[in-house]
Amino acid sequence: MVGLIVGLSFLLLMSFGAMAAPAVSNVSASLPGAARYEPYVIDFDVSTCATNPYWPYDASPPPSVPVGTGVTVDGLFSRDNWATTITVPAFYFQDYQRRLVSGDGSSYSDEAEVPIGRPHWRLCFAPPESGEWSYKIRVTDASGTTEATDPEKWRFSCAASACKGFVRASRSDCRYFELSDGTPVVGAGVNLSFRTTYEADQALATCGSNGVKIVRWWLNYRGWQNPFGGGDVATYGGPQWDFSLKTLSRDGGRKVGDRYSAAIARGGNTKQSVFLTAGLTYRFSGYIRTSGLVAASGGGAIPYIGPVSGVARVGDSGWSEFSLDYTATSDGKCSIGVKNTGTDGTAYLDDVCLVASSDGGATWSADYLSKGDFDSENYIDLKEAWKADRIFEAARQHGVYLKTVVSEKQDSSLGCIGADGTAVTRSDSNFYASATHPSRWLQKAWWRYMTARWGCYTSLHSWELCNEGDPFSASHYDAANALADYVHSVDPNRAMCTTSFWHSIPMEFWKTSSCDYLDVHEYIGPNTPGTASHGPRYLAWVDGQQPPAENSTGVLAFGAGRSDDRSKCIEITAKAVSNTASITTVSQEYHIGVDPGHTYTLRYWAKARDVANRGGDAAGRRPGLFLVWSKAYHENDFVGQITSTAPLGTYDWQQIVSTDISPPAAANTCNISFVSTCCPDHESSFWIDDVEFIDETTGKNLFVDGSFEGDRIDYDTALAVRKYGVLLNSYGSRASKPTIWGETGIRGPNELGSPYKGYSYTEENQHLVDDTTGLYVKKMIWAHAGPDSPYMLLWWTDNISKKALWHYFRAFQLFMAGIPVSNGHYVDVGAATSAASLRAWGQKDLTSNCAHLWIDNAPYTWKNVVDGVSVPVVSGTVTIPGLKDGSYQIDWWDTGSGVVTKTEYADCVGGQLVLAVANLQSDTACRIRPKPAKVDLRVLASPSNATAGQTVTITVEFSNQGETEARNVAAVAKVPVGMTYVNGSADSAGSYDASKREVSWVIDAVAAHGTATRTFRAVVE
Repeated sequence: MVGLIVGLSFLLLMSFGAMAAPAVSNVSASLPGAARYEPYVIDFDVSTCATNPYWPYDASPPPSVPVGTGVTVDGLFSRDNWATTITVPAFYFQDYQRRLVSGDGSSYSDEAEVPIGRPHWRLCFAPPESGEWSYKIRVTDASGTTEATDPEKWRFSCAASACKGFVRASRSDCRYFELSDGTPVVGAGVNLSFRTTYEADQALATCGSNGVKIVRWWLNYRGWQNPFGGGDVATYGGPQWDFSLKTLSRDGGRKVGDRYSAAIARGGNTKQSVFLTAGLTYRFSGYIRTSGLVAASGGGAIPYIGPVSGVARVGDSGWSEFSLDYTATSDGKCSIGVKNTGTDGTAYLDDVCLVASSDGGATWSADYLSKGDFDSENYIDLKEAWKADRIFEAARQHGVYLKTVVSEKQDSSLGCIGADGTAVTRSDSNFYASATHPSRWLQKAWWRYMTARWGCYTSLHSWELCNEGDPFSASHYDAANALADYVHSVDPNRAMCTTSFWHSIPMEFWKTSSCDYLDVHEYIGPNTPGTASHGPRYLAWVDGQQPPAENSTGVLAFGAGRSDDRSKCIEITAKAVSNTASITTVSQEYHIGVDPGHTYTLRYWAKARDVANRGGDAAGRRPGLFLVWSKAYHENDFVGQITSTAPLGTYDWQQIVSTDISPPAAANTCNISFVSTCCPDHESSFWIDDVEFIDETTGKNLFVDGSFEGDRIDYDTALAVRKYGVLLNSYGSRASKPTIWGETGIRGPNELGSPYKGYSYTEENQHLVDDTTGLYVKKMIWAHAGPDSPYMLLWWTDNISKKALWHYFRAFQLFMAGIPVSNGHYVDVGAATSAASLRAWGQKDLTSNCAHLWIDNAPYTWKNVVDGVSVPVVSGTVTIPGLKDGSYQIDWWDTGSGVVTKTEYADCVGGQLVLAVANLQSDTACRIRPKPAKVDLRVLASPSNATAGQTVTITVEFSNQGETEARNVAAVAKVPVGMTYVNGSADSAGSYDASKREVSWVIDAVAAHGTATRTFRAVVE
């Protein structure tokens, strides 16, 4: 580990010899004071006998991890004279300076980092409260424990700030995320990667200014920044090694205990590109061995730095050191590496580093290279970690929250570690590991480091163990729980943790998991050749596979609906077949999460023509809806079944109702399909319409679009969001956790060629290129206004970026700003529309009598627009039930720009508020609140002379200056400057809007010239 040894030389020289207790020195804070929830940085040096600063001290580590080689460094913080203490892990740090050396930052080679100074220790602490703080530094290694303190100097003042805190699962509504102060985090997001920190700056600035709140990215070898671990066999080197490192040898490395080295086959050239500064002398050093290497004269395994080459090695040689010096004559990128010019045999490389000197070699810098030690599971690459610093900070500055994938199940460095610590054939099970496995221990060291370094950033949304792990692996479950349990134990901010699966929602895991939210990956559209890797792994109804569908027993198609000939229903034509017990089951299954503690009602309308069978009248041989109970998605996990049957024969529409349906105790999913029966004598037809699957405990209908009026969900993207929202929340509500639709997009085959109109084929539906206004993404975003927001994170963003469609995210965030949807009071608005093509989705808070709706002309889909289908405008009414009678203000919003275009007033009569919609081409939105009365207010504090830290009662007096009684009064009061609202303290069901620092109430009535009072409490800062 030459790179590490050079970086640690000053520390190790002080450490060896007598086993002196660890010592802390050179303590300095980056700022004289701190701000609440914002990083406060403390730098210092540690003298220790430890030889690996990336590992915590452990007296009883697993096999292959040397005893006592690590060091545990923590910061202790208190604001109450040590009555309580917050412990924060510290981390080893090297500073760098970045340079944009070419291009615009969109290529990984555009950026270079140059080390600044020497490595040292750092603490990052985000104070959760304002006030006076003190700190200590505690160090434990094999020699003992030291707790360093300087009460006079090691203290700082923390002021209040505008920062709202960290992202958490809502305390009041399990559907949502919110910030520490209760501000909800809502809306759709995206998946992104950043080839450079410059690209990250630009991308996160775009996201932040346009209201994209959640961005998923990869902090492992599948991303561009990779501080810990390696890659798979084909991509191990990644951008750090210019994608030139093809093979990781498991035959050990240069040092005792090494598992890996870089293998360079004949013709290979393993290299990095490094920015060199004119006038500096650079030393490239490392170790090479060869095996059966045959080369022409002068050839072999040759190290080089720019124009300077070292001695070629051939034959079978053990590890030997090389060292090359080169003085740069100009600024610029330079290739540094080892090439194998032989005709046969292999070269091996390990422990390489590059250092610089400006004084003729008297002193040398820290390492310039990344991943120079190929046992990348044993340390943190400080340059890669520094890049991540920049990304977390950019996200913090722009109000973006990073859902961070921290490792990969196919990581060859972790996956090739056996239970005894030796290198073995790669297996996912070695990545998932067990509690006593060396791989788990190394990952926990990584989890501690990432918590120490980035856990203080409010831009951290969560840690994701790995991308798309095994959905039915108990070892995967254990690893994900271990991540969550460990992070929650060492992170005072309790960062959220999760994992993801390659298909399904395995509730056997989520029901009891320590993870903080559910994560599902699912794409929309037909499963065609070339896109099978993206599902559909389960179907929210029939996904892109729209009727008609046919098999040997029958045909499923759309028929004329129950209400009129223009509406749709499902029609099953059962074929005449000789098997008298045959049942037509053409339909795909509708999956929905269920709770065995609840009961359900299934009701639907049915019509039949000549439905018969020769197998008797048993329930299993009659038409109806067939329910299969399963643990996941009816994938070899059958639990039970039931059929809601309709009569045989011929009859007109009649409603079929089955109540008190109880799922088996082991069931997590209900899989619903439509069935009819076959007869050997003749065909028959069976029609189904207006299907509802109602949770009798909550009253919620879980069968979305049971009237079948919606289009394919890869065309009707708003309906896709609604369906998946209901689906995901049906599971999340059982686990009392939010859900994220972690990867999604509209899939399609390569049928238009690549590139098509400048867009390369990426498995995204190519016809979206012709959706010039981005209607597909606009409706997906605005569908999140409904009660089942799935937190959709789009995978493909080319259409969004190239067409500048980010403004739709901003419009939605502007609309939702100040709506406290996570406060536990918001429910489905339950709006009814007068026109079949008009749909209205939203929520209402019946304590404050506020509501918000997104209103859509459903047939106006992106596909109809692209295909030139003429979709008529729609007019009608939207009726909202349940609000108190009185006058309301309705603000109408433009869903493209996010501005109010019109304000009008309407009366709610008999609990029904009716809105008029005229000539709607696409969609619109509105916010509803009680009409403001002419009311004055006066704010009084008691006691009036309170001091810092004291809780006071604020009395708000409202006076009606009008000549008539003011009813349904929306009363609002600001929290006084210099005070912090006490959560839940507003009387009379008052609510607090943290984004505006406002407390609001709805007062039933204030008499003419009368007064009313309300109170809340606040703490003086």
